[in-house]
Amino acid sequence: MKPVTMRPPIFVADLADALDTTEFEIQKTLIQLEVFVIPPGLLEDELAIKVAEKHNRALNLEKGDPIEIEQANAEHAKAGREFFRRFGRSGEGPE
Repeated sequence: MKPVTMRPPIFVADLADALDTTEFEIQKTLIQLEVFVIPPGLLEDELAIKVAEKHNRALNLEKGDPIEIEQANAEHAKAGREFFRRFGRSGEGPE
């Protein structure tokens, strides 16, 4: 496996760039892993490693900036709340 090094926080788009693939392919892999990620697509470190392995790459993680990671987590949580506010828990639109 060809190694790839990234620094958290890891987003779907950044992982796609690092793996030389598309966001669509990353989302497809996430679906195969039975994981639903809402935009902006923040990935847990362990999940990003699994996705990279599915793409025949070894993901090495550098130590991320704790403040940057916390800000990304807060933005992701806000995006999730907005998604469910707009589309409901089913994702099919207002209930």
